[in-house]
Amino acid sequence: MQKINKNKLTMIKLIITFLILVLLSGFGVMTVATSLNSVKITLSNDYEMTVLTSKTNVKDILEDNNIIINEDEKVSPNEDENISSDKNIKITKKSEQEVEVAKVSESGIDATLDSLLGAYSTVIEKIEVIEEAIPFETITKDISDGAESTKNQVIQEGKEGLRRVTYKVKYQNETEIERTQISEEIVEEPVNKIVQVKSNVISSRSETPVRGAVTGSVAEYQAYARQRCYDYGWSDSDVNALLIFGLKKADGK
Repeated sequence: MQKINKNKLTMIKLIITFLILVLLSGFGVMTVATSLNSVKITLSNDYEMTVLTSKTNVKDILEDNNIIINEDEKVSPNEDENISSDKNIKITKKSEQEVEVAKVSESGIDATLDSLLGAYSTVIEKIEVIEEAIPFETITKDISDGAESTKNQVIQEGKEGLRRVTYKVKYQNETEIERTQISEEIVEEPVNKIVQVKSNVISSRSETPVRGAVTGSVAEYQAYARQRCYDYGWSDSDVNALLIFGLKKADGK
């Protein structure tokens, strides 16, 4: 009877030992199958933390550690991706452009990411210096004294001037969106064109005029004198003074 009891105890010990071995081996298999990863998480305030996790999905790892991504933050890799080989998760602040793009997208506007980013692309300012032509004016001087027949004579040819203008120009996506003039410098003044209107009738006081002499009316004499003075570079005031002096001499004054 005692021998039978001893055999039963021995059998029970063997069974218990076998069960313990099975449990230990199963735990070992489960431990091997579920490997733990050491993942470094960097928050947007640059705080770093290292966690042990069996998860590989970024969103799952963040949720297990009670980390919430705010609207103005982004995570790398993305939440729907798995951790990369470096086992790092980094949370950073979005740029102003990315925040605006997100707002527009949430409003339901149908647009591509490129077009949205293009609308909020950086504005570049440049200083540009451009030389521009200054148009000349045409001045007409009438010395015909009311003659019915007149003709035009160019006393002085016109010439464009030159100015140097400095602009501040704004570009977005290489397209000019604004131009503001900052300064202006006159490099060369324009020269006005002078056209003289004179009588086209020439009268003769002598049937046999002196060779080289000018014949005609007083107005024609004055026109001829003006032309010759202009040819020598005289100004209007000098020419007028000469004509007045000549008239006084003719009157004997």
